[in-house]
Amino acid sequence: MKPFALLVLIGVVLFPISTTSFSCYMCTSEQEKKCKEGKLDDKYVKNCDLTNSVNPETMQLWNATEIAAMQEAKQLFNMGCFKTHLTSGGDGGTVKMCMISPHLDRKDSCASGNYEGNEAHVCFCHSDKCNGAGGNPVPYFVLVSALSLLFVAGKK
Repeated sequence: MKPFALLVLIGVVLFPISTTSFSCYMCTSEQEKKCKEGKLDDKYVKNCDLTNSVNPETMQLWNATEIAAMQEAKQLFNMGCFKTHLTSGGDGGTVKMCMISPHLDRKDSCASGNYEGNEAHVCFCHSDKCNGAGGNPVPYFVLVSALSLLFVAGKK
């Protein structure tokens, strides 16, 4: 296989075609133990929109036309994924959801703090499913292997 064809194949496999939808994992450890401890199934992935990123009381203030207009301009709302873990007296809970990010620059960030004896760790991120359990090392291994093959193929 020619190096360029191999590179195109790798690109198609590793970097899926982007869509206009944005998705995050949505769960609580109270409802699902895996939410806190491990890699989540895709059944927890939800498309983010204003209806699942804003609290219901605020949604009631907007009519359907306003919501539709805001959906068209959702980049103005800096949609992102949210993950927080709260520890209180040895017990802990995790929440993962879509949320309007407070960061206008769309930078991923985390913060930790203590409030009245409760420790919290909060993260915002801005790519699909970024609030999961962590990165998957397999694509990086595949990428490094493929680049190594390209290097070897180029030497011949």
